Amino acid sequence: QYLSVETPHRPRLWRYLSPANAPRPDGSIDFHVRNVEGGWVSRAIVRHTQPGEVWRVGPPMGRMRVDREKGRDLVMVAGGTGLAPMRAIIDELGQWGENPRVHLFYGGRVMSDLYDLKNLQQLASVNPWLTVVPVLESEPDATGVEHGTLADVVTRYGAWADREVLVSGSPGMIRSTVSRMLVAGTPLDHITYDPFTLD
Repeated sequence: QYLSVETPHRPRLWRYLSPANAPRPDGSIDFHVRNVEGGWVSRAIVRHTQPGEVWRVGPPMGRMRVDREKGRDLVMVAGGTGLAPMRAIIDELGQWGENPRVHLFYGGRVMSDLYDLKNLQQLASVNPWLTVVPVLESEPDATGVEHGTLADVVTRYGAWADREVLVSGSPGMIRSTVSRMLVAGTPLDHITYDPFTLD
């Protein structure tokens, strides 16, 4: 899910952010925020946030979740900080004894965009239900990654007709990935995404 957030650096400018962790006993929330060029709120958060600040947070919204009753395995497609809701879901799944298989495609233009790759690979090494596939659009000499757009790589692996599919990232990435998956044969009612933008 995602939340509307107001910070003291940009009063009355609410932005949507996705928590990157499952609920915790202490109520703390992790957010993944990229310093977007020209972004009023994201730049203020990245450059000026200090411990002890008071943020205003709205109610949870969105449809991203795992329906354990359906019993389907999952494909997650995350671009950039679109990883945040996937991390929250993976964090929650890690608290269960048995899980559906999760295939996470995590993409960016360059290797530095895959800011959480080492942590994800470590999680996958101790959770056999999790497979992480890093994807790069640029840096063709990079090893240990798939090359192309997320839409290219996900559909190269198949139609995923028997899986639940969660997609998160920029609006352009979501559009291209969903449309390519539909053409490849993924049923529309198996695909979930939240149509909001980040600055």
